[in-house]
Amino acid sequence: MRALAVVLAVLFGAQAAHASEQRDRQIRYVVSPVFEGRALAALNIRMNVQADADGVTKLFLPDKSMGRSGLWRNLSELSIEGASNIRSDGPAVRVVRTRPNAPLTVRYKLRSALTREPLESDGYPTEPWIRPNWFYVDGASALVRVEGRGTPTVLLRWRHWPKNFQLASNLEKRGRRFPELGVLIGGRDIRVTQVGDLRLAVRGTFGISDAVLARELETILRQERRFWGEPGGPYLVTAARLEEQAGGYFTGVGKGDAFAMVATPSMTLNDMRVFLAHEIFHTWNPLRLGRSAGATDYWFSEGFTDFYARRLLHRGRLIGPQGFLDLWNEMLRTYDLSPARTMTGPEAAKAFWTDPGAERLAYQRGALLAAIWDHRLRAQGSSLDVVMQRQAGAAGERPDAPLMELFLAEMKAEGVDADADIQRFIEAGTPLEPLPDVFAPCADLEVKRTPSFDLGFTPIMNGEGQMVVTNLRPDSAAYMAGLREKMVVIRKVSGTNGVADLPYNLEVRAADGRTATVSFVPAGTGTVAYRQFVLRAGATPAVCDLSQ
Repeated sequence: MRALAVVLAVLFGAQAAHASEQRDRQIRYVVSPVFEGRALAALNIRMNVQADADGVTKLFLPDKSMGRSGLWRNLSELSIEGASNIRSDGPAVRVVRTRPNAPLTVRYKLRSALTREPLESDGYPTEPWIRPNWFYVDGASALVRVEGRGTPTVLLRWRHWPKNFQLASNLEKRGRRFPELGVLIGGRDIRVTQVGDLRLAVRGTFGISDAVLARELETILRQERRFWGEPGGPYLVTAARLEEQAGGYFTGVGKGDAFAMVATPSMTLNDMRVFLAHEIFHTWNPLRLGRSAGATDYWFSEGFTDFYARRLLHRGRLIGPQGFLDLWNEMLRTYDLSPARTMTGPEAAKAFWTDPGAERLAYQRGALLAAIWDHRLRAQGSSLDVVMQRQAGAAGERPDAPLMELFLAEMKAEGVDADADIQRFIEAGTPLEPLPDVFAPCADLEVKRTPSFDLGFTPIMNGEGQMVVTNLRPDSAAYMAGLREKMVVIRKVSGTNGVADLPYNLEVRAADGRTATVSFVPAGTGTVAYRQFVLRAGATPAVCDLSQ
């Protein structure tokens, strides 16, 4: 009995030590409000973490995210308690010396980068948005992190908030995730809806009710979890409204177990559905498929995610066969007419955040390669689904292995050597030619010819966030329809950039304040050719699933 007692004491002692170690390695954040009167002016953030065992801990302030840099400028009054020495290694790094494993407390204020209500031109909150009655903050722009902690357990708590503030973050629950993959939203007018595992936190009104949007998101989440064989767990979606300027706009960022988005009120569920499916798929790609090399892997992380957003929406019957092909055709037309389509891999990666054509190129190339490789694999009795699912399993065993190494290994195991295609189509920039029967027996590939697209003017954004008409040509259809130089585009009612045979309708304001609607067809004098998928007669949803 005594021997058993000793064994149990050792066992429980080891468990207690492990639990204590887990707590010590945890990064804890506390977020509190700073009010000026009743107006929210800033966020107070406190970070508690254990110092490294060698007594030297590197703290990284927010710096670079989504093409922005110097995000540390939004932090003020930074203090670090528990340190014997603090040294700056550039503006975004603090090297902290302490006794080994000492507790550290980091405090700072987070200020807003936005001084008015957000507009369409503001896009996603890459930097903090803190307004008198609400806030929306991406973790990469707000949370100090620690070097070398891998994926530590992170916990965020709210303190001293008024009862009329609704608050939501995916970091409220314990879990293994990076702080920069967090999102925080709160406000007096935030609405929270729960459907199954999915929680939706919304600010502002859209053309979709909260209940309808939450149900759609939860359906997409279940479909994608089923693909990966994942049982479930909490998932947060945050949304904020942007005031419209030049037409409908939507964007968002996947956060592992969350998706943060912004949208203008005219966006419909049909407009947003594929984007929602895309961002939720980022829960796995690339986060659970291996270590990404960053922009050089975007063709995989973004392009493959686009491929599966379309495929899984169709399999889940959230879109039909024609809707599935419409998504492909929009992308294929843009790719075929893009001046960026011959960019080399390094050129495209470098320009991703500054050149819209280079940004789209990653999505286009990856999706087209995914379709081509899937077709090749299905001809051999396998599919890209098998490769992706096996890659996820391999990454679970080797989470630090390079994403591309794991992918190429799984492709080779299924009988396809993809490296030569990557060198040719990604690195060298050779234009991709979709196989004519890549979606057979669902659809055929045809060449379309239309007039070239000619807007007739250059729209630019002025300092007030307004879209202004410049370089208007007197011989253009836009001028003949009544558009004039320096007019402000209040909003784009209809029209698609690059599509010359659909009417463009602009609501505009002249210098004297009068408003009008200008309608014209943006057709140029030349012609362009691009490829499109055409649904075969009698093709059913089951046929178009292209299952293995």
